[in-house]
This record gives sequence, structure tokens and C-alpha cells, in this order.
Amino acid sequence: MNICCPYTKSYNNVLIKTISSKEIINLYKQNFNIDVSDYFINIHNVELYKNKDSGFQFYLPLNIAGKSTLYESLQKYFWYYTDWKWEHQIADNHIKKNSNILEIGCGNGAFLKALHKKGCSVTGLEMNKASESSEIKILNSSIEEHSQFNEETYDVVCFFQVLEHIPDVHSFLQSAINCLNENGVLIVSVPNNDSFLSKDDNDVLNKPPHHMGRWDINSLKSLENIFRNVKYQNSISEPLQQQHFDWYLSLLLSKYFNNIPLIIRAIYKLKLNYFFRLIIHIFRKAIAGHTMLAIYKKNENNSH
Repeated sequence: MNICCPYTKSYNNVLIKTISSKEIINLYKQNFNIDVSDYFINIHNVELYKNKDSGFQFYLPLNIAGKSTLYESLQKYFWYYTDWKWEHQIADNHIKKNSNILEIGCGNGAFLKALHKKGCSVTGLEMNKASESSEIKILNSSIEEHSQFNEETYDVVCFFQVLEHIPDVHSFLQSAINCLNENGVLIVSVPNNDSFLSKDDNDVLNKPPHHMGRWDINSLKSLENIFRNVKYQNSISEPLQQQHFDWYLSLLLSKYFNNIPLIIRAIYKLKLNYFFRLIIHIFRKAIAGHTMLAIYKKNENNSH
């Protein structure tokens, strides 16, 4: 069977691994007490493919992508939606005053509110109906729907920690690019598959129905080859953040020890974790963290 990549639309793909649906269901139940079994009715396995042209990794089948109810369940965890992230600050540094901004997947609109205060005109798209704001415009609409009436409208289109959730990546990106005016800026942040994240097989949030794709620097750079009217400008990797030190340490130790829970307990009992955390802190800027951000510029002269 020929497998079509939902990003590049090419058939040059290779199967990386097959994951039992039962394993995914059990991990969601154990870690978050969330029942995702309805996503996997008559689906026994999930397959992870890699597109050889771009390096982008994607899960199949595509119809198991998470719905708004899943994100509402995860919303109760304080760390899931935070008002100001590392990528927000990086993006803010690249957005001029008085720009017309569209954020896709804006949550409660915290980032847009900050831009609004510095004089930008802002619009947010959010499929989670629980998100609303009296200060800014948040629309319960997909980017595909929004682009039909807003072509070449915005100076900046941005989305943070959204693209990895999207099953039909090509349609999503094409619609986002269509909303940009000439010389408009596209800003994208995703979990960094070149970081420690790719080493954690038990990270269920990096699997469907939560994540449908995995991105690295090569797959982000390849965007300009797929959408010719967009030019890659720059990418920035987040340094390892303090809240991820323990996660990183456990994955580091797993390379050398088999019984990780026992080793971790011993480290904490002997209070060696303070020593390890100090070492990680010293070198954290050289360690790839959770997120990376890429910036692109639209140029109509380079269109198909």
C-alpha cells in the first residue's frame, strides 16, 4: 500500500515503528486517567512513518487525531496551558508594533493580549469552545474556514505547539500561508524531535490522539520546498528548561541502567539529585530543550 505523507504529499516514506493501540490506551489511563479507547475502535495498531524527503514523522491512521474534549481534560494540569512561554518571547521580539496578527490555536489569548497592548491588531482562532475573551477577538473556526474569507490579510500568522496535533498538515499550512499578505511573516513552534523528547518511549502525549506528527529542524526547513512562496529565515532551539531537568535526568540514566525507578529512588534518597541538577543547569544552554521555533517570510514573487 502506498502511504502519502500528509505534509509533503509524497510517497517516499518508510515505516519506523508499530505501536499497539492497547499500549497507548493504557498509558493515557495510567498517566492522566483519561480514556482514549473510543479513538481506537477497530484499530489495533498505530504506525509511525518517516518522510524521506523532509524528515517529518507522522502517525497513521489520520482519523485518530484528538478532539476538543481531550484538550479540555488535559487543561486541568497547570503546565498544559501556560500564559507565557519561551517561544512567546522569541516571537514577540520578531513582531513589529501595529502589525495585524493571527494566532491559530490561541487558547485563552494571553499572547494576543500582550501584542494588543503594544498596539497590534489581533485575531485568534481556537477550536476549544471553553476559551473566550472580552478583550480580544477569538473565533471558534478552523484555519481552513478562516482563510476562505481572509486571504492576504495578516502581517503575521503564528501558532505555538499546534502543528504537531494536526493530521492534514499540508492543508493547514497552505491555509495559514494564504492568510499572509505579501512579505508577511509565519512563526511556528513545535516540540523538538532532535531533543530528549524523542528518547522517551513512554511519553504518551507524544503519541496519538494527542500528537499526530514529530518535527525536527530539517522538516521545518523543508517547508520552503513544499510551499514555494515561503522562504525559511531562521530557527531557534529552546535551551533545556528547569522544569524538565528531572525528565532529562531520568532519560539520561536510562541509557546506562535498566531499573530506572530503583536508581531514581536511590538518587533522591542520597540527595544526589541536587548534584545532578547543578551539572545540568551549568550545561543547559548546550542541551536542546523541549521546543524549537522557525520563522518564514512570504514572497508572492516566488509562488508556483
